[in-house]
Amino acid sequence: MRSDRDVISVRVADARGLDPAALLNSKITVTGVGRGVLATDQRLVLGKLFVASAREVVSVEKARDFDDLSAPITSVAQVQSLQIDEARRALPVRVRGIVTDAKNVRNERWMSIQDDTRGIFVSLTSISNALPAFEEFWEVEGHSGAGDFAPVLVAEKLTFIGDGRIPKPVRPSWKELVNGSRDVQWAELQGLVTAVQSNTVTLLLPEGRLEVQMDGYYEAQLQPFQKAVVRIRGVLYAVWNAVSREVQVGKVLMRNASLGVDTTAPADPFDAPVKTARELFLFDPQASAFQRVKVRGQIVYADANRLLIMDGRSGLRVLPGQSGDLHAGDVIEAVGYPEISGPSPVLQEAIVRKTGEAALPTARVLSDTDFAQGGLDSTRVLVHGRLLGMHREQDELVLEMQSSAQLFLARLGARQNRPDLQIGSRLALTGTYVGRGSSRTPGGQIESFELLLNSPGEISVLSKPPWWTLQRLLTVVGVLLVVLMLAAGWITLLRRQVEQRTVQLQREIRERERAERQHALEAERTRIARDLHDDLGSSLTEIGVLASTGQRPIPGDAQPATLFRSIAGKARSLIAALDVIVWAVDPEDNSLQSLADYLSGFMGEFLAHSGITCRFKVPVSFPEVTLDGQVRHGLLMAVKESLNNIVRHAEATEAEFRMAVVDGTLEIVIADNGQGFNPNVSHNGHGLKNLSARLNKLGGNCIVESRVGGGTVVRIRLAMPVSAP
Repeated sequence: MRSDRDVISVRVADARGLDPAALLNSKITVTGVGRGVLATDQRLVLGKLFVASAREVVSVEKARDFDDLSAPITSVAQVQSLQIDEARRALPVRVRGIVTDAKNVRNERWMSIQDDTRGIFVSLTSISNALPAFEEFWEVEGHSGAGDFAPVLVAEKLTFIGDGRIPKPVRPSWKELVNGSRDVQWAELQGLVTAVQSNTVTLLLPEGRLEVQMDGYYEAQLQPFQKAVVRIRGVLYAVWNAVSREVQVGKVLMRNASLGVDTTAPADPFDAPVKTARELFLFDPQASAFQRVKVRGQIVYADANRLLIMDGRSGLRVLPGQSGDLHAGDVIEAVGYPEISGPSPVLQEAIVRKTGEAALPTARVLSDTDFAQGGLDSTRVLVHGRLLGMHREQDELVLEMQSSAQLFLARLGARQNRPDLQIGSRLALTGTYVGRGSSRTPGGQIESFELLLNSPGEISVLSKPPWWTLQRLLTVVGVLLVVLMLAAGWITLLRRQVEQRTVQLQREIRERERAERQHALEAERTRIARDLHDDLGSSLTEIGVLASTGQRPIPGDAQPATLFRSIAGKARSLIAALDVIVWAVDPEDNSLQSLADYLSGFMGEFLAHSGITCRFKVPVSFPEVTLDGQVRHGLLMAVKESLNNIVRHAEATEAEFRMAVVDGTLEIVIADNGQGFNPNVSHNGHGLKNLSARLNKLGGNCIVESRVGGGTVVRIRLAMPVSAP
């Protein structure tokens, strides 16, 4: 529990029936045995209270229920703990406190008061009969308001209680300064004044820099405090954005403030105890956040904001208060305020002077296991690694490096010429090691690091990259992928064109086949009509003539019998011709086997009454080959023509018929033992010419071999459309 500004620990021996959560933020009375404790100033104060049972704990005032608008809020802390929406509800408030600041002018009437919990801003726009002043004790009745940043109190009635005593100032932590949680508190700040501009002083605190706006002060009043360690005591206000209500980090406002000097600015800036980088870690009873020390060393790297120096084998960072013309190799003295929480000691707000020049120290060669080792920060090192990439950051060349499994960056200043380096090269870099990571701990290791280079001369190329790099590989793969994509597109397009052309060709082939079938059908019809006309027509005409002759009176009985025999012979010829026509068009007789059977039978019948002996050499079976009617009729006519020549001209006694399929070619041979002829002598007949013409039309050929007195051989060859499987 808290009583006034003190905190007392209460221990209850028998806590049965006691709910500590129900007592939170409530006012209670406790009866028990007290025990004193020593404060830091060796005063004995009440610090512990021992209670026998829960009956000795009596609730006097319960915690505030913000839904109950009848009871007023009685502490500033409760008002400050309101949410903005709750504060806008104008909740009733009655508090008592000490006035820490007040302003009573026509257009600006307000004050800040602080009770035993904390302080709050009070608007006095509705008050006209009271003029509160600093260090007075007042009771304020009014209601809550949202305020511009934190909840405020809008006064409706003021009651003067008497003179008061200003509360003990709080010393806000860095987090409380940053988040604005100590808004409107009577507070004290201690720090080094590093700069003064208008009514704002820049205060160097142990945790960082803070801009303090001094309300009511002028620059001329603040200038004498430059470089002095001061204490600023007053009402602390957070600085915020009026639109977003967000706090502005690193800025505060002090009202009704007073300044006290703890340490004046030194008359001689370099009058300070000398320490090495290692001695800064040793025990020093005089050490404080604002103790000035002097260090000596050589600059190993310099830029506009910092100097990295080496004191023997140890490194140190120096942050000058003002920039100077200093370079790597200069030997210097620096006086400032040390900070040892980082990877290496840091000298803040340092004053630097050059005392000489020297060659840079020899760089330490780092192995793969040394990168995270402590004690390397701000020292010169030599690192071997492979260049992974390069880029620029604010005109600074950054090399992306890898050494074994360690990745790090190497930075080359903006004023340096860019070296001619190839990605993938193996480099030796000599530069200053700068650690990155969390706070320094004993024996701790650095999380990551960077290498700061003074010039391109600190870069040595150990080996250039192979031509076949990852980038080129990816380029080739990319080109191949593009080519493959284009090829795939072209193949798809070509396939579509082929499919379209195939459909078109199939349509054309079907149309052509239909036309060829129609043409073949018309040709077959024409042939049949011609055969009917030639064979049947002439025979029927002759029969008609014989019949007319038979109708005339003829003396004797012999002549009618002869006529009727002629008519019967012609009728048989008609039947044979009709049988040939029917056989040629019958689809059931379109096989090669049927052709062989029919030609053999035809030759036997043709030579049956000629006195010529027939011999046949025909295989028992033939391949399954289909022949159309035109081909079968053409072959029959060729055989008939050959047989007709044997009967009329050969004077043969024997004839032989051979038929076979040799290498996909149908071969028909008709040979006789007749008188033969000389094939080199021209003849008036057209039989041999008709044979060749007929076979050529069918796509075959006819060869006639003969000699006088040696018989004749007719060879008919025709390629088969389909071979036997």
